[in-house]
Amino acid sequence: MSISLIFVPFPKTEIMNRMGDYGIAKGGTDFSHLKYPWRSQNQVVYINLTATEGLFSLLILDENALEEWNDKIPFNPYYQANNITEMYIEIKLEPPNRNRLTTIIIADEDLSIEGIITTHYLDYNTNTGIIFLVIVVFSTSYYLYQKYKTHS
Repeated sequence: MSISLIFVPFPKTEIMNRMGDYGIAKGGTDFSHLKYPWRSQNQVVYINLTATEGLFSLLILDENALEEWNDKIPFNPYYQANNITEMYIEIKLEPPNRNRLTTIIIADEDLSIEGIITTHYLDYNTNTGIIFLVIVVFSTSYYLYQKYKTHS
């Protein structure tokens, strides 16, 4: 059982940002962050956003690109879309992100936006698997020690 927790991945979905008729002033930004587990695979970001008023731009950046964006130097985003009013897209992250992922919504004009940004990936329950494995090893060792002790 504990070995399967370490080596068999399970699907996980997380909400990065849920917006319900959310307002952003022109030039304003909204940030969402997510740190993926180090062994995660098949990372996909689902974006479903609608501007009920105004236009927006969207960036999806890893840690390095975020620093470059902050420093106002050229950067390489996972995804970028400009001057949009509605977006439903699925973005597969290749190569998988091993750091923090950031989505940035930039209001190109006064903006009222609603929607959700979620991510889905496969993860391993390594911590729980190791704990169970350690318990099994100690229990077995104790049992064998007691058995050896009574036969000596």
